[in-house]
Amino acid sequence: MKIHRKGFTLIEILLVVVIIGIMLAVIVPRAWRANIDTKYGLVRQNGAELSSFAHQWVEDGLQSHDSELSEAGSLHYYWALCGNMGWTTIGDSQDWIAVDGTSDSSWSNNSGGRRPVFGRYMPNNTTPPGLATEAWVSDLVPPEKIIVNPFNGLNVFATGNYPNSAPVTGAIASAMALEDADSGYYYVALIFQGTDSTTFGLDENTSFHAGMSTDVAGLRNGVFMARIR
Repeated sequence: MKIHRKGFTLIEILLVVVIIGIMLAVIVPRAWRANIDTKYGLVRQNGAELSSFAHQWVEDGLQSHDSELSEAGSLHYYWALCGNMGWTTIGDSQDWIAVDGTSDSSWSNNSGGRRPVFGRYMPNNTTPPGLATEAWVSDLVPPEKIIVNPFNGLNVFATGNYPNSAPVTGAIASAMALEDADSGYYYVALIFQGTDSTTFGLDENTSFHAGMSTDVAGLRNGVFMARIR
C-alpha cells in the first residue's frame, strides 16, 4: 500500500513567513533599543567616573595655590570646568570634555592650554584673572584606566568626541546654572549628546539627549557633579 505524503501548501508557507515577519518586527526594534539604552547607561557611568576625577582636580587645585594670595574657592574651579570665561557669564555656557584644539579647557590637553581659574594667584603674580592650574582633569586618569565613548570606541578626551559641526553621540559636556538666586547655589552636572527621538535638534552640534540642557531643569537630567556656592 502506498503512503501519500502531503507537503505544505502555499497558504501554510505564507502563514509561517508572516508569523516570522511579525516576530522579527517586534524583537529586532526591542533588541536595538536595549543595545542603545545600554550604551547610554555606559555614558552615564563614564560621567560618574569623570565627576570623580573632576572633584580630585578641584581638591588638588585648591591645595596647590598660595592660600594667602589666592581668593579662588571650589566654585571658581567648577566654574572653570564649565567653560565660563568671566564671572558675569557664569551659568551661560558649557565646556566639552573633548576639545578640538581651538580653545582652552580644564578637561583635556588637546587644546594646548588650561582654562584660568578666577581668583587663583601665585607668589609675585598680580595679573588677573588668575593663573591656570598645573594640570588638566585628563592628567589624573591613570594610563590603565581608559574611559571610552561606547558609541564610537574613542577615548572620551579624544578630539573625535568633540561635536564641532555635527552631534557626536555620547559626547559629554560639563555645565552649571544658578539654582537659587536667594541662596546663591549653583548646580553642576555632566550632560551628553544622543541621536534618538528624545533628543531635540538632532542636526545641531549643541543638542543634548533626553531633556538635558544647560539650565537647571536640564542639568538634573544629566549626571550630578556638585551643588555649590
